[in-house]
Amino acid sequence: MAVLSMHRGGAEARSNRENLGEIAMPAQRGMRCFGLVVLFALLLTGCQQDRTKALVPADAVPATSTTLYLDPPQLDLGEVDGSKPIQATLLLRNISDHATMVGSVQSSCGCTNARLESTLLPPQGFSPLHVTIDPFAKRGEVHKLVTITDQTGAVTRSTITMRVRPSTHAMGIDPMGLDPGAHAMGIDPIGAHAMGKRESLFAGKCAKCHAAPARGLRQGKAIYRAVCIMCHGKNGKGGYAPALKGKRSDALFAIITHGAGNPAMPAFAREHGGPLSPAQIRALTSWLSHGAH
Repeated sequence: MAVLSMHRGGAEARSNRENLGEIAMPAQRGMRCFGLVVLFALLLTGCQQDRTKALVPADAVPATSTTLYLDPPQLDLGEVDGSKPIQATLLLRNISDHATMVGSVQSSCGCTNARLESTLLPPQGFSPLHVTIDPFAKRGEVHKLVTITDQTGAVTRSTITMRVRPSTHAMGIDPMGLDPGAHAMGIDPIGAHAMGKRESLFAGKCAKCHAAPARGLRQGKAIYRAVCIMCHGKNGKGGYAPALKGKRSDALFAIITHGAGNPAMPAFAREHGGPLSPAQIRALTSWLSHGAH
């Protein structure tokens, strides 16, 4: 009887443990699911923060002004028509208790004009900042940066994002005119020369920033500072466009020569309508691939 009682007691104990385990398992699963949700939320927040940071060039001076605030700091215009000027209005606010003078107003590219209605702001006052962006030769997602400097040299900035629809112009593209080497690399013959003869980063107002400054330059560093730095950041470390520093020289030469199949990165070679000679492209790619310092 004692033995039987022990067997019964052991069986009941095992049964109780199994029942407790069945009760605990859903709770454990729930805790694991909760943990995964929290982890996902943290990762999502990190990705959103990284995306916000990516809109500002890596070498840009941090927003440090304690008196001026450009509102909003990020403005998304959504999809816009690429056949006419794009308008946006920001507010420059004086968040201090004393009158403040604006030092300067700057934009990231010559195609972006920023006009401030007043450069002297009363305490807690504000002034509209009218921004006009010329969409000539722009396609897809575009970012433009406006920077305001206060009288102490500190800055506040706003990034304007838009997705530009192509205008209705005929582009006048001849796919058969592309260098056969570009086909072998998998470069889209339409995309590589999609700027065509009518719209190009190297024509019209865009030429002042993306073509003319490179004229007559021979050193890779000088060429980079003239026509690359505004998109690819200081010393090729990346900005609105990817980092180029340390990449293979043959890959860089091909992309710079033929373009990347993206209107924002057209062919820079003169033979394709760009501003750079073969010697300039070699100097540029050599400087980038050897460390870009």
